[in-house]
Amino acid sequence: DKRRPVSEKHGIHPFVIKKAVALVRDLNSGQLQVALQSFFEEDLKVKTGSVKPKDSLFSLLLSEPREARF
Repeated sequence: DKRRPVSEKHGIHPFVIKKAVALVRDLNSGQLQVALQSFFEEDLKVKTGSVKPKDSLFSLLLSEPREARF
């Protein structure tokens, strides 16, 4: 939003940042919270061995968007 440059120490190419900003620009905080919660839930499942990483990724990509729980 503030168009501040990202430090090069993070190793993120400016093009990647530009594309990421374009993708999340229209998300509100509730949608972002739900997306992050889904990601962390799937991450926990992978780390505990209850699902394979490939299956978890498919689940995230193909799931219907959920409503914010607050």
